[in-house]
Amino acid sequence: MKTTKILSVLLILMTCSQLSFAQDITTDTTLANSYFEKAGIFQDSTQYDSAIVYLEKASALYQEHKQWRKYLQSETKHGVCYQKQWQLDLAIATIKPAIKQSLQHINENDTIVADAYHDLGISFYYQSKNDSALVYSEKALEIRKELLGEKHTSVATSYNSIGIVYDEKDEYDLALQYYFNSLQIYKELLGEKHTNVATIYNNIGFSYSGKDEYDLALEYYFKSLQIKKELLGEKHADVAMNYNNIGLVYDNKNEYDLALEYHFKALQIRKELLGEKHTDVAGNYLNIGSVYAHKNEYDLALEYLFKALQIFKELLGEKHTGVSMAYNNIGAVYAYKNEYDLALEYHFKSLQIKKELLGEKHTLVASSYTNIGNVYYDKNEYDLALEYHFKALQIRKELLGEKHTDVAGNYLNIGNVYAEKNEYDLALEYHFKALQISKELLGEKHTLVASSYTNIGNVYAEKNEYDLALEYHFKALQISKELLGEKHTDVAYSYGNIGNVYKEKNEYDLALQYYQKGAASSLRNFNDTVDVFSVPLIKDYLNWAELLTDLQTKARIFVTLSTYTIPDSDSDSLQQKPLSGFINTTRADYLKLALRHYQACDSLISQVRKEMKTKSDKLALGEQASEVYKG
Repeated sequence: MKTTKILSVLLILMTCSQLSFAQDITTDTTLANSYFEKAGIFQDSTQYDSAIVYLEKASALYQEHKQWRKYLQSETKHGVCYQKQWQLDLAIATIKPAIKQSLQHINENDTIVADAYHDLGISFYYQSKNDSALVYSEKALEIRKELLGEKHTSVATSYNSIGIVYDEKDEYDLALQYYFNSLQIYKELLGEKHTNVATIYNNIGFSYSGKDEYDLALEYYFKSLQIKKELLGEKHADVAMNYNNIGLVYDNKNEYDLALEYHFKALQIRKELLGEKHTDVAGNYLNIGSVYAHKNEYDLALEYLFKALQIFKELLGEKHTGVSMAYNNIGAVYAYKNEYDLALEYHFKSLQIKKELLGEKHTLVASSYTNIGNVYYDKNEYDLALEYHFKALQIRKELLGEKHTDVAGNYLNIGNVYAEKNEYDLALEYHFKALQISKELLGEKHTLVASSYTNIGNVYAEKNEYDLALEYHFKALQISKELLGEKHTDVAYSYGNIGNVYKEKNEYDLALQYYQKGAASSLRNFNDTVDVFSVPLIKDYLNWAELLTDLQTKARIFVTLSTYTIPDSDSDSLQQKPLSGFINTTRADYLKLALRHYQACDSLISQVRKEMKTKSDKLALGEQASEVYKG
């Protein structure tokens, strides 16, 4: 009865004032649409606060007049504006309830609903909540496939988005599967020469880079670059992005000059298009700084990192993830310089911003804890190191699950700390945990697997279990050579570790062979890996610290060998006990060899010193140099 009365009254009202009611709806709808369009203009020009003002007005009118599709569309854009400002909780709190309310009135199988699910998934992805991101991204995909069919650009977009989440989960093979699905659709619908195809090539390159398959990564990055240059011209932001990604791969390959070449190409385009004061320019400075840090040119690294920091702070204020990233990288360089108090200062600044913006439970917060733990490790403050590594581990396991490479990295760091505390069984426990996860996720052929083998080998060496140590160091060497080639710091490091074990076993002939191989891996233009008496010409080195260690240790072995003497059978004079394979080498010969290697060290130190600008860098080098000059 009550319902009937209400309906009757409504019918009477509509009959009496039908014209004016219809005019109100039209007027309000027109106004709401106007607000929506204005918001789009502000959103496109990144004026998100202004866009939000108009979207709130539009959403209120759409909701009032029960235009639920338009309401959901407006609220989704509203949430995306928060997303762009990195206010991810607000983004989710806007989109998710809007979906729930709208689904009480419209069917879920609607492209507007799919779009909302898609953007909600992106917000969860930015929060590192990858499982939630997958749930909503896959819902969007299923709706789009059902309504639009498999061959539609929106379906390709969903495949791409899901691939990005799997990349974040380090499940690169799954990521590639989705990227190739997306690529197939785009190529069939749009042809080879299209920016969407170029974008997928770029993402495929990213996955191959994550798998340490750098040549494949470069192949797809260059495919992407070629299309973008042809369609957009050389001076375009997307072209700059490709140059940037290519630079990152060359950095990982230790081909630092090529890395800098592509980063500076990206920088030139961005500065020309965007001016000096832009966040993309700052991002380039960060990457250039990282390459200089890897080249051990720390002053140049800091110069570019502080440029990035200045731009980020000027444009974004102190409380922004870009600022925290700059602080983080500056802290890393100070750690390389052994200026640990400065390193901690900048890492804690980075941590404070991340926690304030993202909350305690975020992978970027975990990364700061890891970096702080590593600095305490370098300071020999092992209990503090463990405290921060376990904080990082707790967050990552909660957000990412047990099976993730970031968790494996945490286990690796914890194992290293226990090794320094001489708690070798605990060290091995964590290193084997890291190894198991890395092999399961990445396969046998990956640098993270090689790192686990290296650390396990080092622990067995400390336990004087030399045969086991060699077994794991050779496993690490095989992977590194296959992935990175002979000329790479990681390969040189593996050779040095094997040399160290043979030295501890007093098998000096084998030790010298591997130190020689290590020196050759650290020098681009030196390839004599056979003649252990051969002294390299010092130029075009990859990592001076590893090279200096190999040359210095060879010199020490030659000095040691010069003291091994036995009586000559025909006289009372003393003769050098021969090194295996070197029958006629005398004591004087060994001392001359030692001297030549120390002179090579001196040449290297002189070159490195010329590249250093600050007193602190030169003092740090001086500590190692003093041991050379004593020798």
